[in-house]
Amino acid sequence: MVETLEYEGIWWLPQKETQQFRGKLTVSQGKSGRLTLITFELHSLELPENKTDLIVGHSTDGKKVTLYKCYLTNHSTKLINNGASVEEFEFISLFAFVGIHFTSVGDINFKNLSVRYTNIDNWANISGFRTRLPKKFTPNTSIAIRYRLPKRVKLTSVTDFEIVVSFSYSNFNLTPTTHAEIAQKSWINFLPKTSRKMEEYLEIIRTMQNFLSLIMTKPTFPIEIQGQNESEQEKFGEKITYPPIQIYVNQPFIDSDSTNIQDYSMLFTLRDIMKNKRIVKHWFERDEILKPTADLYFSTLYQPRMYLNNEFLNLAQALETYHRRTMKNFELPNSKHQSRIRAILRKTPEKYRGWLERKLTYSNEPSLRKRLKDICDKCPSGVLSKTGNVDAFIDLTVNTRNYWTHFDERIKAKAATDVRLVYLVSNLRLLLITCFLKEMGVTNDEIDMIIAKPFVSLD
Repeated sequence: MVETLEYEGIWWLPQKETQQFRGKLTVSQGKSGRLTLITFELHSLELPENKTDLIVGHSTDGKKVTLYKCYLTNHSTKLINNGASVEEFEFISLFAFVGIHFTSVGDINFKNLSVRYTNIDNWANISGFRTRLPKKFTPNTSIAIRYRLPKRVKLTSVTDFEIVVSFSYSNFNLTPTTHAEIAQKSWINFLPKTSRKMEEYLEIIRTMQNFLSLIMTKPTFPIEIQGQNESEQEKFGEKITYPPIQIYVNQPFIDSDSTNIQDYSMLFTLRDIMKNKRIVKHWFERDEILKPTADLYFSTLYQPRMYLNNEFLNLAQALETYHRRTMKNFELPNSKHQSRIRAILRKTPEKYRGWLERKLTYSNEPSLRKRLKDICDKCPSGVLSKTGNVDAFIDLTVNTRNYWTHFDERIKAKAATDVRLVYLVSNLRLLLITCFLKEMGVTNDEIDMIIAKPFVSLD
């Protein structure tokens, strides 16, 4: 569950610190920050059009706050006694940083970032608790529970940053006579060699989110983000520490009530990856190549209310894009294809040549049928056994894509609808997941073993 927090305090623009407002900020992960400012001055602050880069403030409980990429959504004025006015400004912000003041956009960077995703604790499945229970309970029975913070786990190194899983404990609560509580949290840490801008981290967070959603078999979302900045540090003797800065980011399609996913239904847990860390490294290294395919696939995963025909079209296009970016994308060598086009155009009446030449622009690319055949040829037998007859599966996919794209009534009867379309979408999803796993270096035999797990569903 995503928590909503409120911060009341004093707010101002960095370049006009002497002109301050009273106001309240409401933030939650994934949503726009909402700031309401009130002033009782006769002449209020003039805001730059409807947008301002930065608004900073001090909350009543002593926290520094910076809002980044702020948009004015409402401005109202009311007259009160003696001709004085009360002005109210309402803003939304795309970013909120609690624990720091940024006075210029160029200063917004972090030496590292830590993210908690939904179901990350079940995925990590590593506990620092040790419990000793007696074999028999009596009125004088004692129960011993010990806690030690688990060691960090390095997942991989990619270009100039490391990805590490770490653990923290919070909510230490002790009521000596009745209650004791410690809560452990799992984090994904992104540790670059030098500080990075927030926008750069967003791409890394997204890539990791997609990876986790893929291997968890259900969508996962960032629910907590923390960062550290060189300018915010505390000294204890010779030791320097960096207090965590809470970061709130507006993210589309975040689900605040995500399904609870158990580790046994996931393709890989942290313990599996510890034995085979190459899959994380390959995912990040292949991100640029796979991004157009991944965007199409994960759009269907993060938007569960998408119409089924749109989901089908996205998945079919994703497979076509995957083939285009990873496999042979031509039927003839370019020189032979150009010779073929010249021969055709020579025999075409001059008034039609321009039109025909434009139509032949992509004529050397494989058809969807050929692309699907190439992909299926590389799939493990366990996957193909689920799709059924390969030729029939490909034929149904092509006819359905052509119908939902062109609405040609002549092929409507050959296209999948209703229950058939549900199964077809399921098979296309299975095919795409298989493609992603293979790009991560997972072998066909390993994929067959994953499919054979009793509680894992790749569709």
